[in-house]
Amino acid sequence: SEVFRESAMILAVVAHEGRLIIATGNEGQVFSVDFAASETVVLADLDSTQVTCAAMTDEGLLLGAANPGVLMLMETAVAEQGGFTSQVLDAGQISLFGTFRLTADIPEGTTVAIELRSGNVGDPEVAAWSRWSRPVLIEYNAEANPLQHIELDIDVPPARYLQYRITLTGDGDATPIIDETEI
Repeated sequence: SEVFRESAMILAVVAHEGRLIIATGNEGQVFSVDFAASETVVLADLDSTQVTCAAMTDEGLLLGAANPGVLMLMETAVAEQGGFTSQVLDAGQISLFGTFRLTADIPEGTTVAIELRSGNVGDPEVAAWSRWSRPVLIEYNAEANPLQHIELDIDVPPARYLQYRITLTGDGDATPIIDETEI
């Protein structure tokens, strides 16, 4: 039976704790396939175009990649902090952005911080953009439903372009999970 389907060249497969770790070429991605949950997750999307080999060690997943050549270690522990910066989003014209919505599961002891900025040129490195907004911190709420949107007001100057940055802070055992964002 089929357990994995992607438009990718599979270069290495490693079995680990009931999952398959699949290293691919063309896009330089590493996937985790969980049979029990019938779930495939992208573990890493590397700058290298091919992940040519993979091996589990006591410290974590050791990956060898090409173009450019890199040897890296992905630890199996939960990171204490991680982040994501969105692509530059184009509204097509100068706009007043209203609400940032996200769907998230935020375990006790963890937080999510959201920052936004805006500008009128597509590349924030080329022209002046607003500063990143003050981080809005979202913490564990026992009454929160992880399937319902959390809504935040967007406090950036009107502009054509918008970008957001999310910082996830864990407690060493758990980390927040963002399922969806919407502006």
